[in-house]
Amino acid sequence: EIGKTYEISCFAKSDTGTTGMFQLWCHDDTGVKPDGVNVSTPFKTPSINGEKIKLNFKADYNKSIRIHLQYTPGQGRIEISDVRISELKT
Repeated sequence: EIGKTYEISCFAKSDTGTTGMFQLWCHDDTGVKPDGVNVSTPFKTPSINGEKIKLNFKADYNKSIRIHLQYTPGQGRIEISDVRISELKT
């Protein structure tokens, strides 16, 4: 809903020696105006034990959200699971 803030989260972990990096990226660009929200986490290699990655997204322009699990090339493996969207109460 327009005006609401959502938390997008996932669980990420990597194998020992992984050099590739991961980024959680969200935007609302649908090709139809208005749009304009674009937020992301920094690229990083998750720990081998795993960690929860979180990102807040405020729906300012439309009712669309596109969630991307971006990856930069490297050796090893990154596993992503438990992707969730939760409305944050204000």
